Amino acid sequence: MNIEEVARDSPTAIIKESIDIISGINREQAVNLTAHMGFNAAAIDSVCAKLIN
Repeated sequence: MNIEEVARDSPTAIIKESIDIISGINREQAVNLTAHMGFNAAAIDSVCAKLIN
């Protein structure tokens, strides 16, 4: 998958999130990302834990 093609053809498929390089991703950001990626409510906690660690 070519990111330039995705950006051109489906720009809403690209999720942008600013992440602090010192503290990393926080819980709120992780929940936001998982929701945008389409994970169901049951999986969000597990996926967030993986993103944060």
